[in-house]
Amino acid sequence: MTALLIIGILMALAGIGGLGWCVVRARALQRSALSPDEAKVEMRRLVAVNLGAISTGFLGAALVLAALILGV
Repeated sequence: MTALLIIGILMALAGIGGLGWCVVRARALQRSALSPDEAKVEMRRLVAVNLGAISTGFLGAALVLAALILGV
């Protein structure tokens, strides 16, 4: 069960790191001089990464909760 807890913590931290990266990238896109079409393409990519980061963080938190319920 300890492995489950450690994996969950690492996944949650990876999700938080991914969200932080998305925020930094979105701010950089705001400041960039891209055309509206290019910015839209970049934002679509960023939304996909953001969704993956949220999912990873949520699954990590769920693993931590499962490990705690199972009695680590």
